[in-house]
Amino acid sequence: MARITIDQSASSIILFCQDCAVWHAFADDLAAAHDSAVAHENRTHPGTQEAAHARREWRRRARNAAATRR
Repeated sequence: MARITIDQSASSIILFCQDCAVWHAFADDLAAAHDSAVAHENRTHPGTQEAAHARREWRRRARNAAATRR
């Protein structure tokens, strides 16, 4: 299981893999952050779906939030 942490501040998003301890990435927005996490998980931790599941949930919540704002 790849435990990837997304640390978001007002000006940046940084990702850390708790299992690798050396991998990190930077992203401009949460969509790019989730994509980076999934790409890392697929390359380095094959068979693990934690980041992919988190991205699906984030996208679902974003769609629901957009729908309620209409």
